[in-house]
Amino acid sequence: MKLQLKTCLFFLLTLLTFALKATHNRAGEITYQRVAPFTQTVSGLEVEVYNYLITVTFYTNDGTGIADRCRDTLYFGDGDKAIAFRMNGLAGNCPNADCSPTVPCGEIILSDNGYVVKKNIFQFRHRYPGPGTYLIRTTDPNRNQSVKNIPNSVNVTFYIEASLVINSFTGANSSPVFKYAPIDKACLGQCFQHNPGAFDIDGDSLSYEISTSRGANGQTVPGYSFPNQQWGGIYTIDPITGLLQWCSPAESGEYNLAFIVREWRKNTNNKYQLIGYVFRDMQVIVGNCPDRYPPVITQLPDTCVEAGEEI
Repeated sequence: MKLQLKTCLFFLLTLLTFALKATHNRAGEITYQRVAPFTQTVSGLEVEVYNYLITVTFYTNDGTGIADRCRDTLYFGDGDKAIAFRMNGLAGNCPNADCSPTVPCGEIILSDNGYVVKKNIFQFRHRYPGPGTYLIRTTDPNRNQSVKNIPNSVNVTFYIEASLVINSFTGANSSPVFKYAPIDKACLGQCFQHNPGAFDIDGDSLSYEISTSRGANGQTVPGYSFPNQQWGGIYTIDPITGLLQWCSPAESGEYNLAFIVREWRKNTNNKYQLIGYVFRDMQVIVGNCPDRYPPVITQLPDTCVEAGEEI
């Protein structure tokens, strides 16, 4: 009986330790870029090849007892997968990671009253076998705890994906990239606006649509709700400009929002065709803002003086 009790206690402590070290994913995305060489010679013939540089970016919590993944596994969508080590930040003995001291520790991009965000970049090089549609994806346990619109978020898998379409007219296609990080702040009772600053280097047309945060197997997180469903306001995204709005948050806390940026290009029939998309999961922290209203400016009266006089 004592042996069984000790075993149970050990098991519970192990689970608790795992939970304490698994609370970290806040936001992220996958982007890709076609890179040289674009062709190779086979049996004397010049043939096209499809080499891609794929970047996975995680935005995570950081601190004592917070999990820190220094490696990531990416599935390329063609049956292959690979592991890459984190590549940004200073190398050293990362406090909560299990990698060698030569692996960089990531970069803290925000630290404000206990809300910490670390940026982690992983890059993969992959050659695709030929034309096709490929779903690039990665998962990582777990999300950070206490996300308002994701029940029991600390035990929910974090998932992101991107779609790559390769066909005869696509050419050197690359995904859109983002100017602004998927981390933002909102004020209680005020209209929240976020523009990701998406840009396509190939000049392709972009469209935007709201999605849900995903979990295991890329499925919508069980119990996920759009922020306005329980916490008030109107939640929209402009399909052309990408401006995301929540007007207006009624309760403080951390919320995860998600959207898809689709990439379009005209085909040989002069019709727009989908050539890929990026799924982005972002986090917004809602709180009280001291400067709730814009300052009131009082117009100063005109004052005239004679030349040479002082006022």
